[in-house]
Amino acid sequence: SYKLLDIEKKQKDAVQIAGLRYLKAKEYVYKEEYESAYRIFVALSQTSDSQRETIEGIQNVCGKVLGENGLGYMYAKGLFVKQDFSKAVYWFRKAASKDFPMALFNLAVSYTKGEGVEKDEVEGGRLYNLSGSLGFALANTGFIDFEEDPKYNPNYVPTISPIEEYTL
Repeated sequence: SYKLLDIEKKQKDAVQIAGLRYLKAKEYVYKEEYESAYRIFVALSQTSDSQRETIEGIQNVCGKVLGENGLGYMYAKGLFVKQDFSKAVYWFRKAASKDFPMALFNLAVSYTKGEGVEKDEVEGGRLYNLSGSLGFALANTGFIDFEEDPKYNPNYVPTISPIEEYTL
């Protein structure tokens, strides 16, 4: 029983460490110290996602998706790197493949705007919905109800347009 509690504490600590590194990078972005933020995102994204059952593996997986999404954001906004929507999508996809809600949202924005991918509002809507279903609250404002989508019902007039901004 004690060992189980100790493992759970170490898992929480590992996730917190990765989260703190991400928050530090985010702080650098807000301070416009983009090179420092970029370096943290790169370091996070390069961690191994093997050995997920180990404490280090949990930290690595958590940090990896945060770093990948952060790099996507840097490329989407052109912060420290040349703006490149294709590279942004590459990084968003990597994090989204691990069901990271924020990356799914950012990928939805890419599809909705047609930045780095061919514009596909249906795929964007699907990704908004998936992001929201995984708990990313901001995605709820970008949901597309497929039954009310103009492609299926030409008389429908949407009242909320999807969020058209990437999030860090």
